[in-house]
Amino acid sequence: MFTPSKYGWGTVAFEDLWPTNGDYDFNDLAVNYRVVAILNAEGLAVQLDFMINTKSNRASFTNGFGIELDSILPTQIETVSGNILIHNYINQNTNGTEAGQDKAVIIIFDDSNSMLNNEHKVSVKFTSPISTNDLGMAPFNPFMIIDKLREKEVHLAYMNTTTLGLNTFDVEGTNNDEDGNYISNNGFPWAINIVHDFKVPKESKAVNKAYNHFDSWAISGGLEYKDWYKDNPGYRNTENIQF
Repeated sequence: MFTPSKYGWGTVAFEDLWPTNGDYDFNDLAVNYRVVAILNAEGLAVQLDFMINTKSNRASFTNGFGIELDSILPTQIETVSGNILIHNYINQNTNGTEAGQDKAVIIIFDDSNSMLNNEHKVSVKFTSPISTNDLGMAPFNPFMIIDKLREKEVHLAYMNTTTLGLNTFDVEGTNNDEDGNYISNNGFPWAINIVHDFKVPKESKAVNKAYNHFDSWAISGGLEYKDWYKDNPGYRNTENIQF
């Protein structure tokens, strides 16, 4: 079972100056993913393979990337293999999940340079088969760790932090996420999940300068222009997009 498809990629992209807006170009960290759920003869999941490729790392920070399987306990994981940890701020259990977490958390990498423009496979093997309904939907709860500050996580809008994360921080300037739900009062997120290979904006080109209907999508709560990222007539300003 493949997400988003057998040959396609999805992309999660982040703005790492949360909870301020920063330049809002969503190229600080953009990770392509394809998730493969390996099923047994009964149709139960015995393993997850995450195909990962960091397609953009334009940040001045050293950022990490993790995924919380928010319906799975750490004890339900037998092994994690293929992830790359080169710094010393991540502690793992013996099975490869992150230590100190109430739910199963896999830190894919702790330095975005380690998987830059190079496809990697991270495999998660379960202790016992799990129904796909219980497993939930990929990409589950992906998040960025900002500049090796383990407690500073950025998630998709309205998603929860992990046990080790904090969702409120004092910042210089305007805190645009005072309630800590990863979306501003006017509907703008700090992380997006696109079920296609998302073409990220060029450096310091805000996403709404690259994609003409991003604002309408965000302000409407995702009801309008659900396909804002596509290459439809009038949708893109290609001079502001990385190809």
